[in-house]
Amino acid sequence: MYPRSEKAVSASICEDEVYDFFGHQLTQSGTYSQTLPNHLGCDSTIVLTLEVIPTITEVRAADICHGEVYNFGGRTLRAPGTYTDSLTSASGCDSILILELTVYPQVLPQVKGQEQLCPGDTAYLTVATTENSYIWSTGDTTETIAVTEAGTYSVTVTSFNFCTGSSSFDVSIAPEAVAPVGVDGVLSCAEDSYRLGVLPAARGDFRWTGPGINATNATQPNPLIDVSGWYYLNYTNEAGCTARDSVFVDYLQTPSGADVESFNSCEDQSDGTIRVLRVYDGAPPYEYILSGNGFRTNTTGTFENLPPGNYQLTVQDNNMCTWDTTLTIVQAPPVAVSLGPDIELILGESVQLNAITNLAPADIQSFSWDPTDWLSCTDCFGPFATPLDNITYTFTIVDRNGCLGQDQISLVVDKRPNIYVPSGFSPNGDGQNDVITVFAGPGVVLIDIFRIYDRWGDKVFEDGGFEPNDLTRGWNGVFRGKPMDPAVFAFYIKATLLNGEQVLIKGDITLVR
Repeated sequence: MYPRSEKAVSASICEDEVYDFFGHQLTQSGTYSQTLPNHLGCDSTIVLTLEVIPTITEVRAADICHGEVYNFGGRTLRAPGTYTDSLTSASGCDSILILELTVYPQVLPQVKGQEQLCPGDTAYLTVATTENSYIWSTGDTTETIAVTEAGTYSVTVTSFNFCTGSSSFDVSIAPEAVAPVGVDGVLSCAEDSYRLGVLPAARGDFRWTGPGINATNATQPNPLIDVSGWYYLNYTNEAGCTARDSVFVDYLQTPSGADVESFNSCEDQSDGTIRVLRVYDGAPPYEYILSGNGFRTNTTGTFENLPPGNYQLTVQDNNMCTWDTTLTIVQAPPVAVSLGPDIELILGESVQLNAITNLAPADIQSFSWDPTDWLSCTDCFGPFATPLDNITYTFTIVDRNGCLGQDQISLVVDKRPNIYVPSGFSPNGDGQNDVITVFAGPGVVLIDIFRIYDRWGDKVFEDGGFEPNDLTRGWNGVFRGKPMDPAVFAFYIKATLLNGEQVLIKGDITLVR
């Protein structure tokens, strides 16, 4: 008897394949057997272990930015979508790779802002889209930047998907606006109107304001005005840049009147007087023209030795504008008096006035000074005057017949303090310029305070309550017992003038050795 034989075999197929086992089409994993008779007439069994290897499917996701490519299975992908690829595994079976490709939209930043700006202005450039980050050509990393110069400004934007895009923006500088207001002008009797602005007229928008501006001429480049005052122009040039400026138009007033006095000519004499005391308005200096019994002109306003008669007085100012009046001189006994020309003097000085008359002492009925302020005597012809302010004296004399003579003199007082401190001194013991003190004219009666400070503001010397020009009341360059080094020092002076006013003086002195 022969034994039964059995043989075990194993095999594997891919999931989509069929295994032929003695005519049986197998597609499932499992153990299969088949009995076969051998040549001895005995059965033999073959046992098959079949493995069906499943197909492997893998899903992947990927993303790219617009304009980028993705390589997949030898293909170059640019568009979004689902893509598949078959691969052979180590077992020889296929595996399927599925790709879900996302393509992020193109980043297109738009820069908005002012393309042209006026000199000195600021333009703000802004990226119109909201993204993750920004980097400008200026180095700024904000959504908006401020620029003040002409140029091309670029920005690179990174989206929240880390895709980038760039854009640029050109900024230019417009021409600077200059308000064409012209130059200051004047109105007078000869020129009763004035044209503002410059010629030829500039292009742009004009907005004038001022006393002679109205709805008709407010926007004209060159308005014609007839009223004095300040005029202001707000000007916008063709580029939209603005400027503001002003111009002053003065009014030279025409003489509107005058205070005039006249003195009759004494009997059988031609010594009448017409005197202009004051001119109202107009532009000095004035010229005075007297017509009638001849033609006379001068710049003093006093006409003497006039015979009786009718006269026309014309006052003409510096702009050739005039005012006139009519005067009459009647016959009277002659009386003449003269005080001389006006006098200028310094506060504290005295001057002797001298009234000269053509009358003999026996022929004088009375005389007087007016006013009597600051005169040494009022019953004399030659008083000394020590005025503390400008003053005009009138001397009036009357003869025994009542014929009056009169003259005036003006004393102009220079009330400036006339205080002097040397610019430097050298306290080296040589007896020259060893002390710095305060010098002044007669109008200064007392030095209330004299202080000296070093360049750090420390006070190094102080004195006060002394008269000026006193070399014993000054600084010898010593501070706290030690001579000071050469340097520049500041001084402060408070002084009282003869008229009671107080003045403050500041300046610098130099100490040299």
